[in-house]
Amino acid sequence: MRPLNLEIVTDGGPENIHHCLNDYISSLIGNIKKSIALKDIIFSNSPAEAKNKTFKSYYANPKEIENTKQLKETIIYFVKNFNDERPAKVLKGFTPTEIYSNIKPIFDFVMLRQKDAINRKESNKNNCCKACDMINI
Repeated sequence: MRPLNLEIVTDGGPENIHHCLNDYISSLIGNIKKSIALKDIIFSNSPAEAKNKTFKSYYANPKEIENTKQLKETIIYFVKNFNDERPAKVLKGFTPTEIYSNIKPIFDFVMLRQKDAINRKESNKNNCCKACDMINI
């Protein structure tokens, strides 16, 4: 059996710098090195971690996922939605697929923002909360 040469890259979160994790890694057989992104090495996996956070925060509600089949369906939906349908602010409103394939629809973002502002104002006028009624007493 070949000796294990492995580098584990983590962020600097408390779950990754805890002494129990370091003890566990030390107990494993092989040459295993743990590096902290942007501290021990210049590389960071934060773009991948951002996708994981989005998945956990907005798609994978543990109360709604009861089994492995539902989890797989949720992951498949997430990948398609995230890559093909969900505009990304960091990509100036385009999806990752549109950027990767260099096929970008033409949007008039100024007009869309103005239209959204008008819709928000109308919605706010029609949905006032009862807390504001207390101010006029």
